Amino acid sequence: MFKLSIRLLGLMTLFAGLALGVGRALPSEQVAYMMQSITRLYMMDMRLGLGFYMGTGSYPVWSPDCQWIAYTEDSGITSDIYVKDFLRRTVRNLTPDSQVDMIPVWSPDSTRLLFNSERDDNREIYLADLSCLRTDPLCRIPTTNLTNNPALDVGAAWSPDGTTIAFFSSRDGSSELYLMDADGGNVRRLTNDDHTDLGNIIWSPDGKQIVYVSVLRNGDWDIFSIDAAGGTPRNLTQALGQDQEPRWSPDGKQIAFLSLRDSNFEIYLMNADGSNTRNLTQHPSGDLAPVWSPDNQSILFHSNRSTRFSNKIYQIQIESGITRRLTDNNNGSFAYANWCQ
Repeated sequence: MFKLSIRLLGLMTLFAGLALGVGRALPSEQVAYMMQSITRLYMMDMRLGLGFYMGTGSYPVWSPDCQWIAYTEDSGITSDIYVKDFLRRTVRNLTPDSQVDMIPVWSPDSTRLLFNSERDDNREIYLADLSCLRTDPLCRIPTTNLTNNPALDVGAAWSPDGTTIAFFSSRDGSSELYLMDADGGNVRRLTNDDHTDLGNIIWSPDGKQIVYVSVLRNGDWDIFSIDAAGGTPRNLTQALGQDQEPRWSPDGKQIAFLSLRDSNFEIYLMNADGSNTRNLTQHPSGDLAPVWSPDNQSILFHSNRSTRFSNKIYQIQIESGITRRLTDNNNGSFAYANWCQ
């Protein structure tokens, strides 16, 4: 009874903060996630183990200052990007058009948002400047086509200092890794090989290296690293089976990733140089979408290990391997957790 009272008091405090805490971001113990079947958004306070419904939408992404969540609303024909402001309790559609807009990516200072759009009949990388929203929730939000190229441009990722954007493009034939300045200028090609570079791009916390996925000529998927200043890519995984979704730890020492090398997707860890690879989850079910905790001590992921036909959100401790289910076993399929950090 005492524990329940403490949890209820904590939840009341959280709701009060959402209602009254203008000028203060949410604490880093908050995790956003989505229900897959009917695309609803939820948030969980990790201190209390309690989740609550936030509204419709999918693929939530926290801003670095934990004030905003960007997410996608999909009508089945088009999709738009929305931002929810937790301090002012407002929601804003950033892309009210009849096109497909998706995959929002926050800048390190939480004032700009990259996204992919097909509004020019091919997929381009756009920038939305949200700085005016901090003083005027109804302000006009300017958007800029940063790539403006007839080729496919996808996978945008900010450098930690916010000055450079890495992305994939097929503008020179095959899909390769490129860099551009934050305003879309000074485009330069970083990779040039016979692989197909794709998937997610992750900068090291110090901004000196980039990891990405490349499909080799034999069809194998491996994770590569390259210096942001240029140089020869280094194959970090070199194992048969798909290796994908690399995620750098906040301290820069390890990389978590997915691998199909043991016949089902599991979460692996390796040192930043590719050494000391180990299977973290070691479970016969599919474990997907790893996300590091801010303190480097645990990883969130979703898995169908509890119920065969639906996913749940789990947390695994790095050192002990202790795993706990965070979402209820009976109320739908939950996935794509995103930590406020």
